[in-house]
Amino acid sequence: MRVYHILPKHFLGPMLYPFNQLQEALPDVFAEQVTKYRGRDELLEYRIPFLDCYWDDLLHLSAIHPAQIRGAMEASGMAWKMNYWFEIDVEKLALNETNAAIFTAPFRTQGAMQDQDFIPFNGERLQMLTSIPQQSYEYFNHAKAYDEHPFLFNYIPHVLYRGTLDTTATGVTRIAV
Repeated sequence: MRVYHILPKHFLGPMLYPFNQLQEALPDVFAEQVTKYRGRDELLEYRIPFLDCYWDDLLHLSAIHPAQIRGAMEASGMAWKMNYWFEIDVEKLALNETNAAIFTAPFRTQGAMQDQDFIPFNGERLQMLTSIPQQSYEYFNHAKAYDEHPFLFNYIPHVLYRGTLDTTATGVTRIAV
């Protein structure tokens, strides 16, 4: 089983850091990346159940293969720019319910994240979340119709990992999608 992380712009490697650690490790990169939370600052302070930490204490990994995300965007008529991704073997990363949670990213017409949107990490649960949700297609269609720039991972289930990731480790592969 695999999870995915898009190769960050200006990646200096070899480590991927959670957002709060990035601020200390690579302040210039942090300053650039924090702009994606403009207007959504409350996300950074959301406390994650099961892990006793905040949204920005975690690496965010997609449970959905990036080719499916590309397919959903292209189906809506949106252009896809090829990106590099890290494909990460869940077993090699040793994900478990003490260091990871699954964010189900449900569709909401109103409101922010809720505690019930998170479940303790479990490989069997993750296997049930490997298809792109219909809401993602609808979201991309809406963005195309209204000429909006969509968030790439809206309604995409995430694995939230409390740790850093050495991208040169066994079980981490770079792929192009």
